[in-house]
This record gives sequence, structure tokens and C-alpha cells, in this order.
Amino acid sequence: MVSFVHGLVAFMLSAYQVFVMPNTCGDGTTQLEYLILANSGGYFLYDMISMGYFNLLDLDMTIHHSLCISGIYCVLNEGHDGGFVVAGLFVAEVSNPAMHMRVMLRDIGKRYTKAYEVAEYIYFVMFFFGRVIMGHPTVWNTVTCQSMHWLAKIVSLGVLGQSYLFLYRMYFIARARLRETSERTKRGFPFYWLQPLTQDQLDKCDFFTKNKKMVDKLP
Repeated sequence: MVSFVHGLVAFMLSAYQVFVMPNTCGDGTTQLEYLILANSGGYFLYDMISMGYFNLLDLDMTIHHSLCISGIYCVLNEGHDGGFVVAGLFVAEVSNPAMHMRVMLRDIGKRYTKAYEVAEYIYFVMFFFGRVIMGHPTVWNTVTCQSMHWLAKIVSLGVLGQSYLFLYRMYFIARARLRETSERTKRGFPFYWLQPLTQDQLDKCDFFTKNKKMVDKLP
């Protein structure tokens, strides 16, 4: 829930900053930008510590959170060009509300519902929109800004590179979800927003039985 609230607040505030109060290279960091960046920097630090405590911290998240914390710190310390980092935050957070929604739906047993499926497809689309369509010009503006701290430039390139790794993995997940949707549609099962498919319906689906066999083979 903490991650969901942070993602939603960061998305809304950064969207306002990017589309209503855009700035250019060399501009001083505004109070709103300080607020947005300090809030997100604190969250990334908290999240990394808590995941480490619960043994959930993997290499991907260690790299991602370390890059974000480093980029935010150096720009806040410099006192200028915070708007470019806020733009990068928008790029990173635009898909997070849908991502967290699908996780929460899955955790409460709503994996095979229309609500979960819609949240997941929105997540895929928004991730591509943020990291590719908006991500490239944002990174370009950052690395070509002469007054931007060199570490922030490296961070922006690192996050972009990691985004492509996530996109590569997401491609296979999205392809599996499309097959799942196609099979369920062909079988004509009624599909509700919050009422999951029954166990009997799932047992008749190839995608479910294949996943179940894979899980059964795990040690």
C-alpha cells in the first residue's frame, strides 16, 4: 500500500510539473520539485531497506533504487535542473498505479478477473508509453543539458538501459497474457470484473494447466 500511495502521488505531482510548469536547462529547482524529489528519494531508501529486511531485495531493484537515490541526491544538492529529474520520475511512475493495482488484485485472489486483466494491459501500455515514447526525449534532454550533474546523466542512461531489460521480459509476459485472453474468449467463459473464473473453468484451460505443471515441477 505504501508503494501504491507513493506511486500515485509521485505520478500526479510529476505530471503537473511536466505538463503545467515545464522548465529548461539551468533553471533552479523549485519548491515543488524539491518536495517531489525529496518524497521519492525517501521512499526509494525506505523501500530498499524494507525489501532487504524481508529478503525481497534482488539485483534489479538494488540497481534501480541505488540509481534513483543517487540521481535525486546529486540534483537536490546542486540546486538546479530538478525539473529534468522530475520529468524522469514521471516517466518511471506513469505505469506504477496500474502495476500496483494488478499486484493487489492478485494478492486478494482476483487474478482471473476482468479487473486484473484490464489493469495488466494498462500497465503494459503505460510502461511502453513512459519508458520508450517519453523516456528517450527525457533522457536526451538530461544528457545534453550542460549544467546537469554528470552523475544524473549516467543515472538517466542507466535507468533507460534497465527499462529495455524490463521491456524484454515484459514481451514474453504480454504474449502469454494475449494467449490466455484468446483461449478464454474461444471457450466462451463469462468473465466478470471481480468474480474470478471457477476452478472447474480454469482446469479446462491449457494456459492454467501448463502453469500448474510448471509450478508442480519446482523444488
